[in-house]
Amino acid sequence: MVFTWWAEAGRCLLVALDLGHAPQRVPLPEGAGAARLLLLTHMDREKEEVRSELALRPAEGVTLELPPG
Repeated sequence: MVFTWWAEAGRCLLVALDLGHAPQRVPLPEGAGAARLLLLTHMDREKEEVRSELALRPAEGVTLELPPG
């Protein structure tokens, strides 16, 4: 399940949830560039760079900030 919304000043946030029992891969929007991890269920990979897709573990939720553009 993925939600995307635009916040103030063109800031775009993406929330991805894996509500299942298997790992999932979520493709990022075309040309999104490097996304910044803001909030994670486990908070153990906040330094990880996310480019073309996001890998989600079972029962994991992630909030990303997409670069402007």
